[in-house]
Amino acid sequence: MRKQIRRKLWVWMLLAALCISQIQSVSGAAAKVGKPSVTVSKRTKKAATIKIKKTGKVTGYQVYIAGSKGGKYKQTGATRTSTFQIMNLKSTKTYYVKVRAYRTSGNRIITGSFSGAVKIGKYVKQSAAEKYAKQIQDLVNEEREKAGQEELELSSRLTEAACVRAKELATKYSHIRPDGRDCFTVLTDKDIVYSSVGENIAAGQTSPNQVMKDWMNSEEHRENILSSAYTAMGVGYYKDPDTHQAYWVQIFARE
Repeated sequence: MRKQIRRKLWVWMLLAALCISQIQSVSGAAAKVGKPSVTVSKRTKKAATIKIKKTGKVTGYQVYIAGSKGGKYKQTGATRTSTFQIMNLKSTKTYYVKVRAYRTSGNRIITGSFSGAVKIGKYVKQSAAEKYAKQIQDLVNEEREKAGQEELELSSRLTEAACVRAKELATKYSHIRPDGRDCFTVLTDKDIVYSSVGENIAAGQTSPNQVMKDWMNSEEHRENILSSAYTAMGVGYYKDPDTHQAYWVQIFARE
């Protein structure tokens, strides 16, 4: 009888050890999945588009949203690409999103750590300048990716300076400002400190695609767009109410 009890006890101990080993194996695999990061690239009345920075070799990403940063997050979908569109949002409501990577292994799904929570703000109708700034940033980063360069951040401070310059171009189309100063003094006027800087200007184009095509077809402008010297950019747009001429500015900088 004692031998049977000892044998059963030994079997249970062996099974427990195997279970612990299996749990450790899954946990170790999950740690290797990695932690992604996420940004919100577009917000409309009823949807938001997010971009996910890839992390290692994974199968895809699970997307979770909540009504507050510390609220309860519910999965709203999954994607195997670096972008995902969250649907059925209320335009007057703020949301928070976070993602985690997953990898399939046989019939198991191994998940990694959640990204930080990122805010999806309420829908605010964009001006033409704001809309074009984001579109041009996307086009610039597409070209930079092809050239093997890092993406440029869209800086609100540089964009504010670029909008000043775009309006000035309607008075004097030049890299010299209407008051006779160098174009980059617009940055010092706004207390922006930089280690390297460049400016592209254009006039007459009717869309971001058209102005980007013209800039990329110009050697000097293309060099600014693809330069490794910059980490951020600002985009300015102004349409003269009298002549209906459009003016465009890109300011590149390493702040």
